[in-house]
Amino acid sequence: MNIYCIHERLDKYENRMLNIQRQLCEIEDEYNLSWVDSFPAKDFNHGCYTPFNNLHLSRNKAEKSCFWKHYDALKRISNSDTHGLVLEDDAAFKSSIVRDCKTLLNALDGEDNYYINIEYCSYDVPIWYLNKTLVKMKGTKRAAGYLVSPLAAKKLCGVIEGYLARQEAFNYPADAFVTACWEQVELNIFWSVKPLVWQGSKTGRFESDLSLRKSTKHFLVNEFVLFYVMPLINKVRASFRAKIKNRILGWV
Repeated sequence: MNIYCIHERLDKYENRMLNIQRQLCEIEDEYNLSWVDSFPAKDFNHGCYTPFNNLHLSRNKAEKSCFWKHYDALKRISNSDTHGLVLEDDAAFKSSIVRDCKTLLNALDGEDNYYINIEYCSYDVPIWYLNKTLVKMKGTKRAAGYLVSPLAAKKLCGVIEGYLARQEAFNYPADAFVTACWEQVELNIFWSVKPLVWQGSKTGRFESDLSLRKSTKHFLVNEFVLFYVMPLINKVRASFRAKIKNRILGWV
């Protein structure tokens, strides 16, 4: 499994890198880890006149940096001959993540045009899909953890490179971008019924420059609830949310 980890190389984020390495040490399955630390946030300061800075209209340089790092990860996957697992550096996951990802890929039975969101989110699939593996959706949710095929990655990169070639401005975070263009480029987007990744900046494990959340010493309690309790509750909630049900296209 090729893993691409989005990371900002600053001293204050070193604990995130160590956290990823510590979790990966517990994995028995084979994997290759690549750090995606291109497009540092300092390149998006006011006065940095590059297409990457000028055409992405967000005022948050951390958001811009994150978007272009995801582009770099997708570009690397598009130039490879196999799927990639993209994680952000605050990811929290279990030691079974590689094995669980292989289960998802096996369920697709030869599909070569896919983007699979594997992250926990309050925006979940209805509970009656609990016995399924994947649910095919209109668009994605967050971008802290996903599997993507080379073909799908190439299509997404093509949209971004089209903006650059036309010098056309846009203002998408990494996750909203996929939801905005999936239909245009005919992507097959799936949500994993079983969440495999949690965002440490949302559990309290780390603070975040994007959401401005603070870290907390109680993050282990939060993560226990988010790992083992909230996925089921969110699926019950989703059963009553028309916005979610209207996005469902099928299941595997």
